[in-house]
Amino acid sequence: MCIRDRATSDGGFIFCGESTDYDPNLEFSEGPPQQGWLVKVDEYGCLVEGCQLSDNINVLEKSGANPYFKAGPIPAGQFLNIYQTFNAPPNATYQLINLNGQLLESFPAMSKGTTMMLDVSKYNAGSYVLSLVNGGEVLQSQRIIVN
Repeated sequence: MCIRDRATSDGGFIFCGESTDYDPNLEFSEGPPQQGWLVKVDEYGCLVEGCQLSDNINVLEKSGANPYFKAGPIPAGQFLNIYQTFNAPPNATYQLINLNGQLLESFPAMSKGTTMMLDVSKYNAGSYVLSLVNGGEVLQSQRIIVN
């Protein structure tokens, strides 16, 4: 038996459940017809413990503006977690840029309260810039360090 949406002592949550394939003969059905799942998130909704930001992150943004996102950990090892704190405009995208100005990745912004995990293990150790851009306007940028 699984207790759903149970709070943990560290302020996070454990979610569990099951999925059943009612027609295992369909073309796209794979694996066993019934599977269980268990997910543990921290108090910020992150799958990776410690993805919240420390107070010494370098954030470049418009004066007086609320940040659209928080990214961490800094420095990032394998994954960089991007927590969407506010809804961005509908066509806003994130851009990861190296210090030579080369666009490495671009992906759409998600809705408020969403945590995205960006695999940074494929990049060399060093500094990068993560920007939230809408129609050519930079809404927020943050220096990212990959180790």
